[in-house]
Amino acid sequence: MRSKLSRSRVLALAGAIAATCISIWVSASFRRAPPARPAEARGLSTGEHDVTIAADAPQWHVLKLGQVKAASMHVSSPVPAHVKIDNTRASK
Repeated sequence: MRSKLSRSRVLALAGAIAATCISIWVSASFRRAPPARPAEARGLSTGEHDVTIAADAPQWHVLKLGQVKAASMHVSSPVPAHVKIDNTRASK
């Protein structure tokens, strides 16, 4: 036998479907506000492709400027990256 859906069940199902559609629409259209831009440091200004430091900025106390010179080769050990593999323990 086939059971008929009662009017109250049909209305409940239609209400549930409507509530689901409304909640999906509301959540899809929600936009969060962008985060606030952090305050710039005193004496330091940044652009899209550059950074400018004012002459009296406190950042000059930690920067060390030197003369430009050519890079040189510096090796800390006489045989850099020397590795010895124990063949008895190595998988073959």
